[in-house]
Amino acid sequence: MMNVGWPNQGLGLEVAADPLQQQQQQFQHQQLAQQQQLQQQQLQQQQPTMQLPTYTLQQNKPGQKFDPTTELQLDQWVQAKRDKDFVTADSIRSDLRSRGIEPDIVRPPGHDAVIDTDVEQKLDLWVQAKRDKNFGIADSIRAELRAIGVDPDTVRPPGYDNVIEDRGGLGAQGASQQLKFDDGTEQLLDLWVAAKRNRDFVQADNIRSELRNKGVDPDTVRPPGFDAVIDATAEQELDRWVQAKRDKDFATADAIRAELRQRGIEPDILRPPGYEAQQQMSAEVENRLDLWVTAKRNKDFTTADAIRSELRAQGIDPDTARPPAREPPALQAPLAAVPLQRAGLYAPVAPASKLARAARYTAAMPALPAARGPGVVQFRPALAGIRPGGQAAGAAQRGVAAIRPLRIVSTPSSGVRPPLQYRTTPPLSTPASRLAPLRAPPTAQQREVERQLDRWVEAKRAKDFVTADEIRSRLRKIGVEPDTARPATGAASASGYGAFTTVGAIEPVAKRPRLEAKEGTVYLK
Repeated sequence: MMNVGWPNQGLGLEVAADPLQQQQQQFQHQQLAQQQQLQQQQLQQQQPTMQLPTYTLQQNKPGQKFDPTTELQLDQWVQAKRDKDFVTADSIRSDLRSRGIEPDIVRPPGHDAVIDTDVEQKLDLWVQAKRDKNFGIADSIRAELRAIGVDPDTVRPPGYDNVIEDRGGLGAQGASQQLKFDDGTEQLLDLWVAAKRNRDFVQADNIRSELRNKGVDPDTVRPPGFDAVIDATAEQELDRWVQAKRDKDFATADAIRAELRQRGIEPDILRPPGYEAQQQMSAEVENRLDLWVTAKRNKDFTTADAIRSELRAQGIDPDTARPPAREPPALQAPLAAVPLQRAGLYAPVAPASKLARAARYTAAMPALPAARGPGVVQFRPALAGIRPGGQAAGAAQRGVAAIRPLRIVSTPSSGVRPPLQYRTTPPLSTPASRLAPLRAPPTAQQREVERQLDRWVEAKRAKDFVTADEIRSRLRKIGVEPDTARPATGAASASGYGAFTTVGAIEPVAKRPRLEAKEGTVYLK
């Protein structure tokens, strides 16, 4: 009797004619199949271990990158939180924590949010829809925002408008710091923070669930470092931590980090790599900085950005080491309009508030009659060989005012009232209300540009260079150079650099609007 149904051919076994041999072959086949199945199970068990390495909690940093499988888990955790699927989120968090990864640190709230003008408008609509109890529209906007990586519950937490009067203020995280709840909720939040600091994640998860049942998300209202107080002692500890890392004394560095974290201070955030620029820059670094400045002046932003990235990798921020106002430009005499009266070079000038800064030039202004406010100012050509008479005559033939570089001379005035044909600026008592109608209110686009510039400055201060570079690129596309519009604070020294924007170039009379006053003419720049 032969069993032709055995799958021995696939295992390399031949069917024997003897029944005893057939039984032996069948037994061998079963053993071989079991061995193959066991090997497959072992491979399946070993494969995740090979792809999912373990980490230490001390290695966790905001925005840190991991292996592809871990990155996928983190993305799933973020998506589960956005979908309010806290069961899945907690399960993924537990799995990540077992491998030494704290998702609340490496993926903080809003870590991938890009807030532009359109997103701001949608956030405002979402807030208004909630106020109007139109929850259908609010849920639709929330889903749309979450699809692009923006969680409105995080960037517009409850009470956002009560603590922030304008968006250029603290931001969503600052707003969450100011939120106040009842005493019981505040106590639970404090216990949740303490449990996280003590690495008691079971207790922290239980408190989180209890708070979420009350409609409070502790990850939003108590973000990492929300209550950190950086005093002189903390600064010293942070410096010691940096020095220990430089000396490769990782045991001391880890001990200091643990101590700081107990106080709510995250040293990896407050002292990122390259926090302190080199005090003594080498000649090569100085040369790279000069090339960066030259590339910016030539509008070669690709080269400038490449050099900036290279310097930042060395711990040097070129925007700080070479601010736009680091060196004053070559002094140039201001341009003034020469009126066509006789052969003299008398000219009306800017209002008195601007003339006051002209004293920073090497030559002082003439004495001004006190009764009439700023009177006439005498000018002379700055270049030798120019004849004032011929200059004015040529201008008369063309019918326009002659424009030449002029400098203020220190010839004292006699204080006598000038002839009536010379127009002067109005007296100091001219009310500001006469000038108000000529000042146009800023447009919506101008306000948005100002807000983006403020965000760029804040990103630089926070060492968030990725966000700063993105904002800079968007502004440059519309013709705005943030390094010029928002120069480094304190760059202008007392030597007078910075005064040229107000004294600067005076436009021709024909192109400047004027307001007739009783004593003369006001020319507005």
